[in-house]
Amino acid sequence: MRPAFRRPLALLSVRKSEAHSRRNCSAKLAAVFLTRLGVPKLWRGDPEALWPHFLRPYVAPFVSYLSPAYGYGMDRVPAEGGGVIAANHLSAIDPPLVGMLCPRTIFFMTKAELLAKPIVGDFLSWTGAFSVRRGEGDRESLREARRLVAEGHMVGVFIEGTRQKFGYPGTVLPGGMMIALQEEAPIVPCGVYSFGWSRRNRMPCAVVWGKPIDVSGLPRSSSS
Repeated sequence: MRPAFRRPLALLSVRKSEAHSRRNCSAKLAAVFLTRLGVPKLWRGDPEALWPHFLRPYVAPFVSYLSPAYGYGMDRVPAEGGGVIAANHLSAIDPPLVGMLCPRTIFFMTKAELLAKPIVGDFLSWTGAFSVRRGEGDRESLREARRLVAEGHMVGVFIEGTRQKFGYPGTVLPGGMMIALQEEAPIVPCGVYSFGWSRRNRMPCAVVWGKPIDVSGLPRSSSS
């Protein structure tokens, strides 16, 4: 009786690595192909046109399926002008949840690692997301946020910097406040309840909007 053939483990790991590399390559090529096809031209490359007219009608039902969500105080979000949306962060569903339950298009400050992913990163960039390097003072990201606010857009910032895995409020980082102070733009508080949500536990969630906070009378820096 012939012994069963066993592939060397090293060969298996090499082939898995090659397959993973090919998938990443294919995904990158797909993103480049869509961009070169001129897909972003459908909405003139403007996230303000993409979200309400192309994405919201399709994303909202899908997000509602993942999480039967409720929004309160959406009329408190300024209808025009730049501002900073300051939200807490409890689960992975938070960004699409906040975006779906906001009457304005939100330009989210997004971790650089996520935007670096093939397909997902390109898609998020089309929606207006821009990168921030967590754990360091990312001045380039702050400059981009200030530019967007100055042009009249709403910038979304998860003010704790990362998800709070135990459900307790985390330390508030100064980035959102700095953007608002420098541009004399209102801060729109956004309370998200989604602790415990996961793809296996599609529990109801809620987003509550507070009244805009006027910071125009505050000094722009400690030396002012």
